Amino acid sequence: MGSVEVYATGIGTAVIIIGAVAAMVRDTRGQITRMYHRFDEHKQHMNDNFVSDKICKIINTQMNDDIKEIKKDVKELLKKANGG
Repeated sequence: MGSVEVYATGIGTAVIIIGAVAAMVRDTRGQITRMYHRFDEHKQHMNDNFVSDKICKIINTQMNDDIKEIKKDVKELLKKANGG
């Protein structure tokens, strides 16, 4: 085997290795992209179907205020009904 043949074989091997590495990188990037896409879908599903903690606190506070007002109104109505 002459030096040209060895050189050509080395280049051929390098091209095959570079091609394999490029294919692996492309596949890995595709997997990462799909993973982030699925994560975004899951995040959107959670946002659409579940209420955040802040909103729960706001709703709870508003409900407590409304209940206090209703109790106050009921007491006033009972006073009026009892002639007071």
